[in-house]
Amino acid sequence: MLPLGLSCFVEALHFLKGSDMSMEDSSITVRSENPAKEARKAVNRFSRVVKKCQRELALMKKSLQGLEGESTTAKDLTEFERNLESMLEFVEETMRHMGERLLSSTMMNGDKLKRKEGGQG
Repeated sequence: MLPLGLSCFVEALHFLKGSDMSMEDSSITVRSENPAKEARKAVNRFSRVVKKCQRELALMKKSLQGLEGESTTAKDLTEFERNLESMLEFVEETMRHMGERLLSSTMMNGDKLKRKEGGQG
């Protein structure tokens, strides 16, 4: 059995590799209703997983510091912390891009609708 913080990290890596199976919830499947909606849900799920991993890693680090000493724990877990931070940056950037695309497509659809209405009147 993996420590809780490490299992969160493994879960996040599974998600990055495209696996739709979570260690906690294997019922997550991608539907073909609305691709943008499903993508947004997936990004939000991944964001929650990464944030949970960060919390669990902090708890694990704190408990290991008392057991092994600060220097060993800090060195060993620094790379995990950096990886989680870069995953969170990726998620935030992806959300920003998705928002821009949605805004752009909404504006384009609005222009098309105005042209249709203007041509009929």
